[in-house]
Amino acid sequence: MLTHALCVLVIICGLTRPSQQQTDLALVSGSSGTVVTLRCVDLITSSEIFPDDDDFLRRLAYVETSDGVAITATGEGGIWKISAIAFSNLMDETYNASTYYPMILSQFNITWTSVAYNDLDIPLYSALAARLVLAHVELNSTAALPATLPEQYLIWDFYFREEVAPIDESTFISLVNSIISSTLCTSVYRDVMFLVDNSAPIASSDFETIKSFLRVVVAQFDISSAKTRIGLVTFTNVQEVDLELNDGTSLDDVTNSITAMTQSSTTGVQTGFAITQGVALFGSAYGGRGVDNAVARVLIVVASTGSTDDVTAAVEQAIKDNVGIIAVGASSAVAQSELAQIATGSASSHVFNVSSASLLSDLTSNIENAICDEPVLLDVNTSVSFNLNPGESQTFSFTVDASGTNLSLSTTQGTASCYYSTTIQKPSSAIYDFQQIVSSPNIVNIYYFVPTSEQLSGNNETVLYGTIESTSTTVTSFQFDVGEPVATTTAPTVTSQAITALSEGEIAGVVLACLIFICGVIIAIGYYWTKRAPIRDGVEKQTQFSSDIPLRESRATVISAEEPPATAISMPAESPEEVLYANQPMESVKNIEERSVKTGANTREATVAPVLIPSEEAIYRSIPTISSSDDVEATVRLQLRLAVENSDVHAAITAVKEFRTLGLDDVDGDLIRAERLIGLNQCKQGLSYAMELRNVKYLERAIFNIKQQNYENELKNELRLAEAMLKELKSSQKMMSKLSHALSSGNVESVESITFELRAMNGYDQSTVDRMLEIHDCREKLERSMKTRDLELVTTTLNVVEEKGYEKDIPVEVRQARKMKKELEYLEKVRHDVLSLNQREVAEIRSYSKPPAGVQEVMTCVYIILGYPPSALEDWINVKVLMGKTGKESLKAQVTSVDPRKVEMAMAQEAKEIVERFDLDHVKEISNGLALFYIFVRSVVDEVEKLNSGALDAPSPFFYGASRNDFRASRLAKAQNLFKR
Repeated sequence: MLTHALCVLVIICGLTRPSQQQTDLALVSGSSGTVVTLRCVDLITSSEIFPDDDDFLRRLAYVETSDGVAITATGEGGIWKISAIAFSNLMDETYNASTYYPMILSQFNITWTSVAYNDLDIPLYSALAARLVLAHVELNSTAALPATLPEQYLIWDFYFREEVAPIDESTFISLVNSIISSTLCTSVYRDVMFLVDNSAPIASSDFETIKSFLRVVVAQFDISSAKTRIGLVTFTNVQEVDLELNDGTSLDDVTNSITAMTQSSTTGVQTGFAITQGVALFGSAYGGRGVDNAVARVLIVVASTGSTDDVTAAVEQAIKDNVGIIAVGASSAVAQSELAQIATGSASSHVFNVSSASLLSDLTSNIENAICDEPVLLDVNTSVSFNLNPGESQTFSFTVDASGTNLSLSTTQGTASCYYSTTIQKPSSAIYDFQQIVSSPNIVNIYYFVPTSEQLSGNNETVLYGTIESTSTTVTSFQFDVGEPVATTTAPTVTSQAITALSEGEIAGVVLACLIFICGVIIAIGYYWTKRAPIRDGVEKQTQFSSDIPLRESRATVISAEEPPATAISMPAESPEEVLYANQPMESVKNIEERSVKTGANTREATVAPVLIPSEEAIYRSIPTISSSDDVEATVRLQLRLAVENSDVHAAITAVKEFRTLGLDDVDGDLIRAERLIGLNQCKQGLSYAMELRNVKYLERAIFNIKQQNYENELKNELRLAEAMLKELKSSQKMMSKLSHALSSGNVESVESITFELRAMNGYDQSTVDRMLEIHDCREKLERSMKTRDLELVTTTLNVVEEKGYEKDIPVEVRQARKMKKELEYLEKVRHDVLSLNQREVAEIRSYSKPPAGVQEVMTCVYIILGYPPSALEDWINVKVLMGKTGKESLKAQVTSVDPRKVEMAMAQEAKEIVERFDLDHVKEISNGLALFYIFVRSVVDEVEKLNSGALDAPSPFFYGASRNDFRASRLAKAQNLFKR
């Protein structure tokens, strides 16, 4: 029994020292799983060998083998299940994707022509093979891989399923959607602050594009008070807090705040000063949770103009405050060097730049990944506790010097693993240098980490990254500690496996050492509490006052570089009723009177003058130096009384803070009146801010706070104006809803009537009405252009939609219009190709006295499309005569003027019946020129059918197969047409 107890204690105190040799499962044969798949995709993407594939490679792995889970045997093509036929094609150096082989050798040290089929059991090799097949598709079509799932299905079905019966498109899409929905960031705890340049030089359309970009980015995260919180600040040389972390706890609130962002009329931009203020907003008073709660702090700076101040000091302070900064350049006006100065990480992971805001959408996934991968920046000697659900993880980073440090991981519930690396910024079970494993609760796994000389940088330090992953099926509760540096470079190694090898004397020695340590801790704690208790209420409170004042910036405050920021102080409270945070209700008048009676004081009403609350630095400067403890109470009470009598909010904040720090009794009731004075000022500022924004939600909140805290009498006039504004805004919202319904139903009279009422409203933002009307006009034009298949109209309307940023408002119409535009542009391309034929190719077709099968038929169909009666084209001689005409009656001239909207359906159907007797391959064997005429006939016929069917979303690929019942030929035809487009 004693032996078992001793073993348990040794396990608890055990020190493990795993190997630091890097493990990369992407190179281990037979490895599988999602993390391995993502590791392979990341390796190939970061190599920049291939163009962007719109997640096609990642999707293929899941569709083929569920990321390797469905693999039943070796030698079947690995996770991507590459067929033997496809692999044999890759081994041919004449294969067009072979142009990538030298780059694969350079990046991965793999000679591709020497790879055997069984090597595809290695995940990276299977991934490279699949990507080379996709590269072959790209090179064949001379176009980028498609992004839409139906088009990706065609490629997958044709190139990856040659030896297996095909599955239908809906099953493919369903499989892909199941992984798209699971690709949200697994590192769930973070506070994210967006710092957005809204200076005047930015084009209004570009600013709207930036807002659209932000809405897309934030939608990828699980936003809630417990997981990801979002804040928003706009800046020029002043800053406007659009959304605090306290309020950015739902996707609706965040997107609404982004939409409500407005441009400034100011031209100068001070990014350094803005970063300083942005970092301050991670404080607990604004909703920041801090790294000790395992919450990553991420600041994203979206800059469109160059900064006029230096950012170096601000970035250094951000690092000290454990804030990671990602720099995004939204125009060519921001230098890459400036963005590199702003970012706290490497250029590849923390700096993103585009020449125009219109290109920001290309960065969406990169920014999302950068935010997701940003670690929690810890200091040495830090302890964090947190929970993770199954499948979730959290990454940390901290600096370790040459002497090393100890890492302690334990759980009180569930099991976990932590993967570490000094080179990989987000290690995982697929790639790591060493790991810690907690296989059951209440076991502490301690590891002494001492960096090797290779891991140390020039300043004799290294950054260690660690990712903790939950490995249980229930919620896991963690405790993670980064301890004191180890004094020696050789740390002891004790593992649970080595316990049985210890002698009883060794076990007793270890137990004795642990007991001595525990006794020492108990004695130290007892000494601390017995000796320090008398001064905890005095000196320690004074220290807290001078170094740790929680600040809460007023919503109405505008901070500039020339003037210290105005802030409101959140008072540390002795009891819940005395808490003075701005977002919590103040005491009622009744409570104030009750407390005054108890203390025997006469409550005096104070007149409130509008004042700005001073900055933290100004507060410290205003506190007088008190030399004698006997004078402290009298001085503070005098300061408090004068502040109340003069309605001086500035002085009241200082005096209340000092009053509470000293723990004085409110014998005169001045403390209550001072708190009410401060609360009144905060409510007034909040109401002013809400009225300035004309925001219904903020107005409702500000009015509620005033009434709840019984400030109606003091703010009677302001409250009356605010309630009138709120009523007007709600009325206009209701009218806008009616206008939307009237537009949708096509009720012209209602539209005109409601529009007139909205424009007659005082103070209403007319641009909102204009926007809704413009969106409706664009929708109608797009629908009309799709019905008439009018390329010019659809192009013009799409340009307006993209310029105004209306894509999100009419997504279905835009998607259909873009598809139709692509089809019509393809038709114009076909027409252009026919017109580009040289006379020799036309003469070759005309030279036949007895043409091969297909020549007369194709050319007959061309002239049927051009409007000639079929009866006049039965003789080849007649067709040759028509082909020989010149001028306006020449073949090319007539092809130029043909308009599918004027071709009769009956003529198109007759041409279709004739041309369907032949396929494209047969026609190509006769003449390339004849093949172009064949494609021209098929494309015009297809367009005429769409015009007459009225189907806006009719399928566009042309069928070139020999038989409509031949499924494989159909798939080939669709794929060929897809790549030609």
